[in-house]
Amino acid sequence: MKKILLTAFLCVCISGGYATQLLATTVNVTVEGEYTDELFSVQLYANIQVDSEGELLSAGVKINYDPSQWFTPLVATKNETLWFIGTEINKFPYMSPDTSTDGEIIFLLGRLDSDAPLEGIAGSRVLLGTSEFQRKGGSDSPSILDVQVAYEDFENFVTVNGISLGTKVTFETSGFTDNSDGMDNTWELLYFGNLSHTGSEDSDNDGYSNLQEFLNAQAYVRDPEDQVFNPVVANAPGGVGYEKPDNSAALIPILFLLMEKTDAQ
Repeated sequence: MKKILLTAFLCVCISGGYATQLLATTVNVTVEGEYTDELFSVQLYANIQVDSEGELLSAGVKINYDPSQWFTPLVATKNETLWFIGTEINKFPYMSPDTSTDGEIIFLLGRLDSDAPLEGIAGSRVLLGTSEFQRKGGSDSPSILDVQVAYEDFENFVTVNGISLGTKVTFETSGFTDNSDGMDNTWELLYFGNLSHTGSEDSDNDGYSNLQEFLNAQAYVRDPEDQVFNPVVANAPGGVGYEKPDNSAALIPILFLLMEKTDAQ
């Protein structure tokens, strides 16, 4: 049924006409994720490089995982900000990710903007969808078996010009990050752009650990100068959770300068 719906969707889009100038497309799909002792979160991204065949109109991706490591996904969502039917103002949801088969999640994505029917998707790190699992007790570090096209006998990736990309789509699975640091992933990505920082670090060397800055921000606690806590911009000292930073390394050059001046005298 889903194949039929997506096929009908593509036919409607393609019949809208062809761009006067073919643009182009290659796609690399990646799976990233992070885990704690209890949860495993997965993000599905695509790097869509427009080249000569048109922007991306549809995508079909399957994530295969080991059900012995995880329970059935707690939630799976697609990025409906970009993938929708309707208009930018009135977006209609359709075809939620399929988690009905143990061991796989299928994302079928398409875009039909009635205000701009020949406008597709392009860019780096385009979010396709996300999923979150509950870990089973005693499971090892999480892993994804592989990521592939949703249906091998179906044209999953098609451009606005009706061109199937086929082998021009590649798939890979990135390493997964241990994120048992107490900080919210969204907050980390907002400020750091990645999930590689730990809660015990003091990234801006201002006397507040990254975790303390996160906790202060979540509690709407401001620093002594009434500024929001920011882990990459130094906050004023003396606030909640402040510990004087270790600046001994920065003092070494100063000590050498003082010694040189003393010797010169």
